[in-house]
Amino acid sequence: MNGQNKHTIFRFEITEILHYRRQSVEFSGSEVLYEILYLHKSITRIFRPTEEDWIEFWKKINDLDVWGWEESYHNLCLDGEDWSLSIEHEGKSISSEGGNAYPGVKGTDYGKVFTNFLQAIDSLIGEKLFLIDPYIPKFSQKDHAQSVVFKSFSPVFRYKVKNGLPLEEEIIDEELWQSDGVVYARTHKQEIVYIGKTNATLKSRVQDHLRRIPKYSKPKDLSYRSWAEGKTITIFAHKPKNKNYLGLSVPIHTGLEHVLIDAIKPTFVSRR
Repeated sequence: MNGQNKHTIFRFEITEILHYRRQSVEFSGSEVLYEILYLHKSITRIFRPTEEDWIEFWKKINDLDVWGWEESYHNLCLDGEDWSLSIEHEGKSISSEGGNAYPGVKGTDYGKVFTNFLQAIDSLIGEKLFLIDPYIPKFSQKDHAQSVVFKSFSPVFRYKVKNGLPLEEEIIDEELWQSDGVVYARTHKQEIVYIGKTNATLKSRVQDHLRRIPKYSKPKDLSYRSWAEGKTITIFAHKPKNKNYLGLSVPIHTGLEHVLIDAIKPTFVSRR
């Protein structure tokens, strides 16, 4: 059985009507995008499962016979919960939706099949999402800032550290790679470990960073190299437009960098 492939389509959405809390999970290549929207605030997170995780996930989908779910499940109720699911994978497809009703069970409880489906998503990304035990989320400044990075920034460059050396380098967004005046973040899975900005091109800034990794001598730098060993690091970046102020065009990337650092407090950024 194969794992994930770039042609796979997967989108699952579930909405609590009374509180208007919407959660969605979507696959984009080998990444899983999770978003929760509540009271007009949102958090977006990105997960990158391993090949083994993908294989196990699709096995569970087959074992649950998700491909045989009915097109629609509904129980009449004034509030409650709506959900929808669309999948296309390896020649199979399913489109199903429901309102206060779920596969394999009568009444308004999730039942075993739907609960196991939600747990399969949790197992895929290695973290329990807010799907099975609902609660009213509390949105912190850090949550919002992290959501800004993963939702509004774009993945630009990726590398892996092996034996203290940056290898397997991949340019994802050539335009941003060649841009100046950008804010960028070093990330691993959903963890943001560094926020920076550059007046020169992002390419020159990152290449300088890569050259320095094998030569690190300061404790903070050595700590980063040790932490990054064996990990794939993805750099997200954003080039904000200048703002007009007093008739002048003012670059804001420096200010954005400070705000994000203050909110997220990345592990490998010295406090300012």
